[in-house]
Amino acid sequence: MTTTRAARWLRARLDADRQRGASAAMLVLIVGAALLAGLGFLADTSDRISTIKRVDSAAQEAARAAAQAMDAGDLVVGSRAQLDTATGARAARAYLQAAGVSGQATGTGASVRVTTSTTWCPVMLARVACTELTATATARTARGITEERP
Repeated sequence: MTTTRAARWLRARLDADRQRGASAAMLVLIVGAALLAGLGFLADTSDRISTIKRVDSAAQEAARAAAQAMDAGDLVVGSRAQLDTATGARAARAYLQAAGVSGQATGTGASVRVTTSTTWCPVMLARVACTELTATATARTARGITEERP
């Protein structure tokens, strides 16, 4: 009888250890999946921020290229510089094309407005929908160094 009691006790201990092992394995599985999802979210978020910066930077640089399209004759005479919006818009479009960024540049009045856009799709969390990211920058002439003067 002593052997049977010892065998039952041993079996009960082994069953309890198996159940604890299964619980620990399940916990590791759940925590591991949550960590992977969190890392995927971080990776995709940093990629999205990087893409936003790239699109915004391209819009600003194209606007700077457009701002260089001033009538040089006005500067020599000393009168107020005027932005040639048609030439500025062409310069901005040429910059965007050279940079490989899709966008448009339009000259209106005394300014050139540049809008760039791209489609961003998450890599790690592929079930999230793709998003259209846009950025806008405007170029215009202004007088003054530290503050704008009329």
